[in-house]
Amino acid sequence: MLSKIHSVILMVVTLACYGIQGPLSVEASERTVLIVKEGEREKNEIASRLYQSLVNRISDHLQKAGYNAEEAGSLVSGSDEILLRQIRASHQENVQYVALVRVLANMVLLNAGTRVDLEISGRMLGIENGDTLARFDLPVRGALTAPVSCDRRCIIRLLDQNTSSLADELGKVLAQRLKATSKSE
Repeated sequence: MLSKIHSVILMVVTLACYGIQGPLSVEASERTVLIVKEGEREKNEIASRLYQSLVNRISDHLQKAGYNAEEAGSLVSGSDEILLRQIRASHQENVQYVALVRVLANMVLLNAGTRVDLEISGRMLGIENGDTLARFDLPVRGALTAPVSCDRRCIIRLLDQNTSSLADELGKVLAQRLKATSKSE
């Protein structure tokens, strides 16, 4: 189970290395990343809790790298252009980047317990010009199976324990991407 998670972490690093389409402008005084939840259509308690844990870990790594991280909840869905326009109008000059994050969790009941298929996906965009800094799609299918005796809280705890390293690696990669972007200017 852990080897699948480590494989996914390696995939995160590989996928995040693709996506810079040019330098983005960064104000030296205030560098802020807005973290937005995608996929609000479905209300899934497990996905919501994992999303919050993921956001907290990403925020920690962004702050260590010298960026402010603000969680914005969900914004109106649509194209990236519409979303960026909405963010520009509501946050003015304070935000330079947006990280769009989606967490999907699907539970499958088995005789041996509950298998949880998890997918973390998203992208990071520059607000000013809409350039894509990173894209990530991290499916963790069949890697996590909770015992039959595990209730909802137990499943959430199991998922949090098993996805924390994945969330940390994603946060590190996104922070490194921002640092590299600001150095290239």
